[in-house]
Parts: sequence; C-alpha cells; structure tokens
Amino acid sequence: MYKKCQLMEKIKNIMAEKGFYHCFGCSPDNPSGLKLEFYKDDEEIVSYFEPSWYYNGWEGIMHGGIIATLMDETGAWAVMHLLEKTGVTTTLTVKYKRPVKTLNGKVEIRGKIEQIRHNIAHIKTELRDSNGSLCSEAEMDYYLRK
Repeated sequence: MYKKCQLMEKIKNIMAEKGFYHCFGCSPDNPSGLKLEFYKDDEEIVSYFEPSWYYNGWEGIMHGGIIATLMDETGAWAVMHLLEKTGVTTTLTVKYKRPVKTLNGKVEIRGKIEQIRHNIAHIKTELRDSNGSLCSEAEMDYYLRK
C-alpha cells in the first residue's frame, strides 16, 4: 500500500462547518483532539500526523491507543469518502510491528476498502514513520448505515 506522495486531493471536512462537532480524530476545534486532515490518493485515503511528547506511552514512543485511533479514523474517512456512506467500527485488529517514536517527524496513515459484503466494509490501513518504515497495520470492519 505504501507509495511516495503524489498529487493528492485534500478532502474538505464538511462536518466542521456544522458546529457542535468535536470528533477527537478530525475536528479542527477540539483542543484535545488529533485535528487530522485527509487526502484522497486514487483508491486510498491518506493522513499525516506529527506526534509530540504528550502522545507518549513509554517515554519517546507513541501510545498504542493513539496509533489505533489514527488508523480507525482513517478507516472511517475511507467509508465516508470512497463509499459516500457513514458507518461505525465493529472490529479493529491492530498489528504493532515496530515502535513509533515521538518527536521524530510526521507519520503517514493510508487506508483503503478491501471488500464490501452486504452492509460491512472491510478496510486495511498502514502507519509508516517519517522514514517510510512500516510500524503498524490494521484491519477493520465497518457497519455501513443505509
């Protein structure tokens, strides 16, 4: 799934314009949130995040729950923008392959729809560090609202 950045289309966060929107992952107005922005790159959704020390689990290493959140949020945006539907996570399986260091530059998260069966979308995501090394993979199922 990993490829060097090309020209990508930035996705407008229309929910941010509605007010009373405080998503931890993507609201630009949540002071405690991740403030993620997303891009469409062919059949993938891409986001970047620069971890700082307050996302530590162990000293200097990003907390695994934050990593899972980054990948889950990317999966949600894949559902919204590749399928033009909304949904909720029903399963999330994360494989942590190597530590993600904080204070070491931006990470890249990519997600794509692998399969749709009935009202369940199966999504895969990857998180790579600033050197392009694969740090985590996730597979998730999203229940698609009709």
